[in-house]
Amino acid sequence: MSRNIQTRNDMFPQGNRSRRRERLSIAFTLLVCAGLLLGIPDALYAGSFATSTISFSDLQITASSGAVQLSAPWSSQASADAQNSLGELDSEFTSNTGAASTIGASVTYANASGTANVSPLSGSASGAAGIPAYMLGQAITTGTGALFNSFEVTGTTGTGPVNVTFSTDLIGLLQAENTGSGVLATAEATFLLDVNGTPYLFFDSPISVGPDASQTAPFCYGTTGCSQSDLTNTVSLNFNTPYSVYVETDAETSAYNATPEPPASILFITLLGIAAYACMAERRAALGKRA
Repeated sequence: MSRNIQTRNDMFPQGNRSRRRERLSIAFTLLVCAGLLLGIPDALYAGSFATSTISFSDLQITASSGAVQLSAPWSSQASADAQNSLGELDSEFTSNTGAASTIGASVTYANASGTANVSPLSGSASGAAGIPAYMLGQAITTGTGALFNSFEVTGTTGTGPVNVTFSTDLIGLLQAENTGSGVLATAEATFLLDVNGTPYLFFDSPISVGPDASQTAPFCYGTTGCSQSDLTNTVSLNFNTPYSVYVETDAETSAYNATPEPPASILFITLLGIAAYACMAERRAALGKRA
């Protein structure tokens, strides 16, 4: 009799350990699910995003005869603007004479940058805007890098026309995508060289996509591996006449979400509730069978 009572008493700790192992197994499974869900980056849920990058290099000004003389060292300037519908705004600007300029700006869901170099003559601009699917809002960016100077073509004749060639290499990439709640994503890259306000070199590449759409637009002129030659233009100017030259590269993006979707944390809470309900249902079924 005492041996039977002892045996039943021995069974209770084993049952407790078995149930404890079951609970630990369920908890571990839920923790794994939580790690998988919460470990997914926000970018995967991004409803709307856009990026724009552009850079120019090997900028040259050459004359068919005579020599191109600069009036002063090159001046540089760079700007960056980032803003969102949360009311955040970061607007930055910098400039230098005879030295490079670089600047960046950043707010939630948006960042931009601009750079201009005086030696070698080059510049770049970039921007990125991305609104997660669970966020109702908009983000906008603009980045620029610019150079400016004055020059004239000196020659023995002193007057008359002379052919002057402007050229540069150009490379960049535009991307825009909307998934889920994304409504509108835009990206644009622009390059401009003007003399006395007249554009002699110009490049503009805009893209725009609506809901459930994406687009990628690379471009390449003149650099190694490009299928197209450099941007170039030859115009007629006059000897010994001062001209102002302005060079700018510009990158712009925007992203807009309309209907929010739940983030990973909400998905995890939903999964937790479903798992708990399933465990309770299984428990009730087991108790019903015993009864």
